[in-house]
Amino acid sequence: MVVPDAGSAFGGKHTGEAAVEAARLARAVRQPVKVLWTRAEEFTWGYLRPAAVVDVGAGARTDGTLTAWEFSCRNAGAEGLLSPYHVEHQRVEYQPSRSPLRQGPYRALAATANHFARETHMDELARTMEVDPLELRQRNLRDPRLLAVLNAAADAFGWEGASGGPTAASVSRWAGRRAATSPPARRWPWTRRRGTSRWNASCRSSSAARSSTPTT
Repeated sequence: MVVPDAGSAFGGKHTGEAAVEAARLARAVRQPVKVLWTRAEEFTWGYLRPAAVVDVGAGARTDGTLTAWEFSCRNAGAEGLLSPYHVEHQRVEYQPSRSPLRQGPYRALAATANHFARETHMDELARTMEVDPLELRQRNLRDPRLLAVLNAAADAFGWEGASGGPTAASVSRWAGRRAATSPPARRWPWTRRRGTSRWNASCRSSSAARSSTPTT
């Protein structure tokens, strides 16, 4: 068996189905083989990224300072569970559960679900409070390196606030760089399926966000 150290599996090499299949085929034909699963076979015989149900709630003052944070993740995992934003009152929990489908590690593991849910909620909170989502994040970040990365990304993209968005020139420059560095598009012979992850980053703080009283 020859298994590359890295490449193309994105976490899918943690179980041995493909390796066992390759070994049996090679023994049967008495020569080296290469196993390639179709998309349908991958969904049938492989495992999936853990599904996630994430509930997020927050409280904030009118100036955008976060005062309360509630974050609950079910099943996906505890990676990326803690928020980078400074909040005095927090309740964060992870609840393991049994999945009806086979599941296993994929690239970024649970951090994908938790980061996506948290940042989506921050956008919803900013929209509810009618504040710029970048300024909301800047106000509540205490890590200087993370804040510097956020500011550099906003400057590079030409962010001008929630109303103006990025400038047309910055979008054109970004699209040009992407076109120059991206490989040609490929047309796949199968239909792309939706993932099994379910996101529920509900903005339960819609009424509490405008109040100066911390609310969970």
